[in-house]
Amino acid sequence: MITDFAVVLVIVMGLNGSMEHKATLTEACPREEITQMELLLEEKKGRGVIKDYGIICFPGQFDN
Repeated sequence: MITDFAVVLVIVMGLNGSMEHKATLTEACPREEITQMELLLEEKKGRGVIKDYGIICFPGQFDN
C-alpha cells in the first residue's frame, strides 16, 4: 500500500540571528495554509519583528 504525505517546514530567523523551525506532517501540501503563513510572516518581516523566513513543502510517499 502506498501512502501519500507531505512535510511542511517553516524556518524563521529572529532579529538577533536565532533560528526557529517547525516541521509538520500532512496528507498533502496545504497550499492555502502555506499562503496564509507566508502573508503573516511577510507582514512581520515588514514591521521588523523578524529578520527573514522560509517555507517549503516536500511531497512524498511511503510504500508499506
